[in-house]
Amino acid sequence: MFELALILLAILGLGVWGIISGIRLSRRQPAKAPVSAQALSSLAQPFRRLLGEAVEIEREITRRTASAPKPVQRSLTDLVLRLRRLVERALPRARHGTELAGYLLRLDQGEPQYQQTEQTIKEIERELTEFVAVLKGLRGKVYQILTDASNLSDQGLMRDLDEAVLEVTALEEAFAELRAEQR
Repeated sequence: MFELALILLAILGLGVWGIISGIRLSRRQPAKAPVSAQALSSLAQPFRRLLGEAVEIEREITRRTASAPKPVQRSLTDLVLRLRRLVERALPRARHGTELAGYLLRLDQGEPQYQQTEQTIKEIERELTEFVAVLKGLRGKVYQILTDASNLSDQGLMRDLDEAVLEVTALEEAFAELRAEQR
C-alpha cells in the first residue's frame, strides 16, 4: 500500500512539474506578430511602410518589456498587449487604403470619384502617419520607464508609466471613434 501511495505521489509531482514547466516555456516564447508578413506584403505603399513600421515598434517594445525589471514588467506587459491590439486594429484601415488605391487606378482623372477617392487615400495615410508618430513617442516613453526603473527613481517611473498608459488609451479611443465613423 505504501508503494502505491509513493507511486501516485510521484506521478502527481511529475504532473505539477510539467504544468509549471509548460507555463514558464510559453511565457518565454516570443508572441506572434500582430500583423503577419503576408498581410503586410499585400498592402500598397505607403500603407505597407507605415504599418510595417508600427509592427516593428511593437516588436521592439515587446522585446524591451521582456527584459524589464520585475516591478514594472506587469504594467509594461499590459501596455504591450494594448499596443498589439491597436496595431491589429490599424490593419483594416491600411487594407481599405490599399483597396482605394487600386480603385483609383481604374478611374480617369476627370471623374468626380477620382478627387474624392484620392482625398480619402491621403486622409488614411495621414491617420496612419500620426499613429506611427504616436507609437514612436510611446517607444521613447518605454525607454524612459526602463531607464527610470534601472535608476530606481519611483516618482519618475510612475509618471512616465502613467503618461504611456494615457497615450495608449487615447489611441484606443481614437480607433473607436474611427470605427464608429466607418459604420
